[in-house]
Amino acid sequence: MKTHRVSEATLYGVKTLDDQHQRLFNVIEKIAKLAGTDDFPAIEALVEVLRDLLATHFSDEERLMIETGYSNAREHRTQHRTLLAEIVRTQRQMLRKGRLSKRDAHDTVDRVIRHMLLVDGPFKTHLQRIGYRAQAIKVQDRSDHALLSGIVSQF
Repeated sequence: MKTHRVSEATLYGVKTLDDQHQRLFNVIEKIAKLAGTDDFPAIEALVEVLRDLLATHFSDEERLMIETGYSNAREHRTQHRTLLAEIVRTQRQMLRKGRLSKRDAHDTVDRVIRHMLLVDGPFKTHLQRIGYRAQAIKVQDRSDHALLSGIVSQF
């Protein structure tokens, strides 16, 4: 599987979100490298990290959408829920099989990258259009586990 680098197209110019995108790329790269190997405990842990990072990132991104009056926020939120549900399904399937196939890893990596490039693109344009320049966004005090539980329980 080829190496994935964080593309300028996936960066918002908002440090919190950009740092999260970098971490997401790092995790999906590790998943891609381990897919199809016998290192199931490491793969299982990485998929869990991916799920947690996505839940946190989506929460922060949605908060910024509301804060900046993004008109497509509802549709974007739906896309977040769909992607997270796909990751949860992959995780459950992986646990049943006791492995993550290269195909499933590729599909997971592809879904995350496509989301960053295609779904996040219009939001990035919105932020640029309104001149949003914050280096960080305000995040609520939260337990990532509690946040994740709330999102995952919807599926």
